[in-house]
Amino acid sequence: MLDLFSDTPFLLLFIKFMVASTLLIGAVWLMEKLGLLKSPDLAELAWKLAIAGSFVALLPVGDWISKPITIEHARTAELVRQFDEARPLANDAAEAAPQRQFGEGPIFAPRELPAITTETVVEEPQENTVANTEPRPLSAGPLRQEQDTGPVTDSETDPILANEKSGSFWQYVTALRTKDLAILAWTTLAIIAALFLIVAYMGAIRSLGSRKRVGAEHPANQTLRAICERADIRHVPYLSRSSDIKSPICLPRKEICLPAWAFDDLPQQELDSLLAHEVAHMVRRDPLMLMVLQILSRLFFFQPLFMLARKRLTDLAELSADEWAATRFANAHSVAAALYTCATKIHENRQIQWGLAMAGNKSMLRKRVERLIGSDSAPFKKTSLGAKTAVTTSLLAITLGLPSIQFADALYAEMPLETMALGAAHPHEPPTEAEVEAEMRRAIAQARAEVQVQAREMALEAQRMMESMPTPTEEEIAEEIRNALAAAEMELAGLGDGASEESRAAIRRAIDKARAEIQVQAREMAEEAERMMREHPVPTEEEIAEEIREAIAEAEAEVAETAREAAEEARMAMAEAKAALEESRAEMGRHRHHITHEDGSGNITWHDDDRVVKMSWDGKFELTDDDRGIKSLDDDGRISIQSQEKGIKRKLRVESEDGKLEYTYWIDGQRADFDKKGQDWLADMTLFMVREMGLNAEERIARFLKKGGAKAVIKEMKNIESEFVTRIYVSHLVDQADMSSGQLEDIVDLVAKFDSDYETRLALTALLNEDKLNKKVLPKVLKVAKNIESDYENRLLLTAYIDRFGVDDKAITMLLDVAKEIDSDYELRLLLSSALANSKMGEKNLETFTRIATDNIDSDYELRLLLGSVTHQYGSSKSATNLALKAIDHIGGDYEKRLALSALVNTGAFDKKNWLTALDVAASIDGDYEKRLVLSAIKGRLPDDKDLREAFEKAVSTIEGDYERQRVATVAPTPRTPRVARTPRVAPTPKVAPTPNGR
Repeated sequence: MLDLFSDTPFLLLFIKFMVASTLLIGAVWLMEKLGLLKSPDLAELAWKLAIAGSFVALLPVGDWISKPITIEHARTAELVRQFDEARPLANDAAEAAPQRQFGEGPIFAPRELPAITTETVVEEPQENTVANTEPRPLSAGPLRQEQDTGPVTDSETDPILANEKSGSFWQYVTALRTKDLAILAWTTLAIIAALFLIVAYMGAIRSLGSRKRVGAEHPANQTLRAICERADIRHVPYLSRSSDIKSPICLPRKEICLPAWAFDDLPQQELDSLLAHEVAHMVRRDPLMLMVLQILSRLFFFQPLFMLARKRLTDLAELSADEWAATRFANAHSVAAALYTCATKIHENRQIQWGLAMAGNKSMLRKRVERLIGSDSAPFKKTSLGAKTAVTTSLLAITLGLPSIQFADALYAEMPLETMALGAAHPHEPPTEAEVEAEMRRAIAQARAEVQVQAREMALEAQRMMESMPTPTEEEIAEEIRNALAAAEMELAGLGDGASEESRAAIRRAIDKARAEIQVQAREMAEEAERMMREHPVPTEEEIAEEIREAIAEAEAEVAETAREAAEEARMAMAEAKAALEESRAEMGRHRHHITHEDGSGNITWHDDDRVVKMSWDGKFELTDDDRGIKSLDDDGRISIQSQEKGIKRKLRVESEDGKLEYTYWIDGQRADFDKKGQDWLADMTLFMVREMGLNAEERIARFLKKGGAKAVIKEMKNIESEFVTRIYVSHLVDQADMSSGQLEDIVDLVAKFDSDYETRLALTALLNEDKLNKKVLPKVLKVAKNIESDYENRLLLTAYIDRFGVDDKAITMLLDVAKEIDSDYELRLLLSSALANSKMGEKNLETFTRIATDNIDSDYELRLLLGSVTHQYGSSKSATNLALKAIDHIGGDYEKRLALSALVNTGAFDKKNWLTALDVAASIDGDYEKRLVLSAIKGRLPDDKDLREAFEKAVSTIEGDYERQRVATVAPTPRTPRVARTPRVAPTPKVAPTPNGR
């Protein structure tokens, strides 16, 4: 999916985003104006779908429904291509860079791969004259000479070295495309906008002033808890007050901040409405929504309609909160009155942008008040499912049906065939002729780029080789020519007019002879260069392109195989999770409980076919010794107990005032006397929650410890049927008592009878907190683990114990016996690799381990990782190494097989038999590239044996590509010879002067 984005021109994504967001948000705005979105919840749904659809429209799924719109305008297509590919800074840098002027002759270009030129200089007899004394090299190509620019430096004679020495940062900057610069500019502006947003947030927090938290027993806090209890909200928000604000605010971190006047001026009914309104914002997560909208409108500042959507969603959130408060915990008139009171206190439109103020937007105030007051005649109505489905379907149709916009030449020139097929309107049809031609151009451009990189590497190697050779430079050769010419001139001039023709002829013959020797030397050097090229061939552009295609095909095959294995692993994990879910559902059909404790508060819920029980408390309490009543409760504490059984609903609220317990009792919503029947009901509830839900377990265990120590607690645990409660007792017992090793083993025996894998693991890992737990218990734990069906729970349990105690060879034998029962490749690999990576295995266990890895793991990836985690141990066993080689042979992916085999070759115990097996495994690799790498690793350690050499050469012969085969052609490791770039070689200049005419 990411490839589809990366292969699509950036400008096209931007255009489609702007079109999609404008259409969707504009459509919702129009529907509101036409009165089609009458209720706040329907309008809110539409606005949120429009924002989400703006991003979903960028996915290529729309092209499957509607055919892309192709713009054939050549000039526009060229502009799009320039935006995606042009490098404007590189052009400016090229214009500003100083240019070096050279004379005629071959100048090496680092991005070209010149052909080999071998030329023979043939002497052509001509009349000699002394007048022309300008030196000229004796090869076909003239020497490169500098024209009025001073001495030639290394950087000037070799542009590659000049590029290497230039600043890497400037190279990176000049390589940026127009698209990259646009993305960089957008990112910079978005970061600046985000910084302003953070500053605004900090300013908003500071504007709250020194707000103070309201006491827990303040009437407002009691009202807030009552609202949360009736709404079944588990976590009551913080309530604070501030004298620096004028309107109540719901902050993102579950905090409600009220202005100081709300505690002094508002009647109780209006205060309840005000708190209910802010709780509605918290329940709806409106502060978080507002933060997301703030971020989106700043990141995508170029789409102003996002700000319109943010404003509308903020107004709709206020309308929905009004309705929630009016219909659940107050009446509409009290909410309207509280809203009016807030409005009179406000002097600014909106003081804090990161919170939701009850009456912050004056433009909406009248509409909200009229809506609340008119609710008597026009009650609030929830939108029907059909209306929501219609709006969702219409917006989804616009989102998915929006066609892509593409420019024919600009798009197809850089998209591979696979991408074009996926993005086409009819992916089952073959690409058109134009698409194929565009793909061919892209492939050729890619191959050229690869060749240029290869040429650059070879040129650098040739340069390093040339630097190491004592070859005279062009300047030295030219200097020798000038010296030789000067000497010849002096010699000829010294002869004078009286010199005989024989003397002059002798000098000319000497010069001609030197020239002939130089030509012979030049031919020999050319032949030597050609021989070196034959012995160290440089791959052609076609060969490199073929290798690239093969590498890509192998990579795609590896990815497909990895994806298949991951999908299979996910399928097995889902099957296991489904089985666990079914087991959990069956368990949930009998009961469900949830317990939380935060600073002396908590709640419990039980649900089965016969009854529903709920209990919540705020403050520490103590049960009676017979667990049939409440003995004490912290001052200002409160306990609430509810039940529904046989169609009868009961509720009890217990409060403490100056150490005295006060009971308030309801039956079916009607207040009743807390008489003998009510007390019997309370006794039944507390006993039920103690025995089945672990209520007050910590205090109860402390009471048993005082009476009979840990032995009494263990005895009581044997009478408890609930595994959940038993596990809780184990945890508290470990925390409160010092047990002997025998008592710890008794608990392990008790937990071994559990049916739940989850509770078994939690109970046994709780024992690890006991200091006296020793290594003797590990065999018992391993025995329990063998009966655990969940691979996940099994691995977590055993890993915790092995990390604590480690494993010896005997324990490893038991661990491997447990490992045989694990089905998940992932869990098996994690367990064995963490347990055995740092543990020494005996030869027998090492062989057993290898067989388990081979037989139980189907994933190539997991098998390679598991064998690699213990590969250092194979150096002690030739038989285990042979088994590991056979296991590696089972790996289907070339990449994973090569990595596993290379690691084993470096650490395993090898004899002749194992080397032959390793070579067979290497030969079974299909990809030439992976096969060459593993054979290169093998040849460095292969003994000098005739049979092994023949087997190695046979394995090398299975490499189909000449290029890869030539890179690993011998058994003995040889020093790597640098590649010689195919550059024209200038014949050396003789040390004697040429003829005056340059011959």
